[in-house]
Amino acid sequence: MVKKSEDSDLEKVFEEEAKSASETALPAIERFYAQIQTFPKLIGKAHTIDKTLFHHFQEIRHSAVEVIDQLNQEKQKILRKFDSWLTPLAKEVLDDLMKDADDLKTDLEDSLEKLESSAHKDWIEYAKKWTQLYAKWHDRKGIKKKVLKLAAERNSRLIEKDIKVIKDYQDQALSSIPKESEEFFNLERRLVKATAEPLRNLVELKKLPFEKEELTIKQASEWIADLHNKRESYFDMVLLKIDSAAKDLVSLSVPVIDRELYNELEGEINFIEHEIDQIKLIIPHLQHIDKDELIFLNERVDCLIDHLEDYDLTRMPKVLQNRLEKIQLWIKETSAKITSIM
Repeated sequence: MVKKSEDSDLEKVFEEEAKSASETALPAIERFYAQIQTFPKLIGKAHTIDKTLFHHFQEIRHSAVEVIDQLNQEKQKILRKFDSWLTPLAKEVLDDLMKDADDLKTDLEDSLEKLESSAHKDWIEYAKKWTQLYAKWHDRKGIKKKVLKLAAERNSRLIEKDIKVIKDYQDQALSSIPKESEEFFNLERRLVKATAEPLRNLVELKKLPFEKEELTIKQASEWIADLHNKRESYFDMVLLKIDSAAKDLVSLSVPVIDRELYNELEGEINFIEHEIDQIKLIIPHLQHIDKDELIFLNERVDCLIDHLEDYDLTRMPKVLQNRLEKIQLWIKETSAKITSIM
């Protein structure tokens, strides 16, 4: 009798457990069923959002291209305000601003390609960068100041090169005389005395204040032209003084440097160095550019080699020789890098 009572109690326990399990299971299946039912709605919303984002991204890309186009048009308008003396410098200043715009556009493209990174991007700060850049383009005084600052830097470098040529010329005058001889010390004193004033005038040109905002573009251009003429005049005067001081004691093996030829050579070297600066920006990305771009890049390097072949290094001033030798070495190494990838 006891056994039957125990079995009855166990059955009641099992029944209660089954009922309890049934009650707890029903809400879970209902929740799961409801989630499945709402899934099509969520997909529809996601699709709508995705389409909205896609169109917005397209509009942003289009707007970026429009802004770049407008800046290019603005660049041409600004350049027309400068004359031949300042136009190359103004172009460099504006090219730097264009590069900033292109960098911002590339940053935008990268962010839009990766939705995850765009979600964490500070878009307010990014938008501010565009407005700040746009303000720089319309700050005419700021652009003029940058152009004059660049002119001052170039002028200073040219004067340093002039001084280097003068020193080489002096050293040549002294090189044919024994260093410990009386003639050497006499000539050295005469050269110092003869070149002191024109050399001082040449150095003083480096100290002229180029940051004069009150100058108009026309006045700035005239000022730079006058500065250029003075630099040439002082440079030629120093070389003549060296010839005059040394003529009784030594015969210089190289004639006075032809200033016109020197300017031509320097202009060519400046052109080549500018091209090299542009190519240097591409070199780190050689592995990622296509074959046509590689071929074009290789042709640019070949053109630089053609430019170099027109000049005889042995007939150049030492300062230009050194620059061309560095250029030749760089071109040789770069050509080898490009050829190894093609």
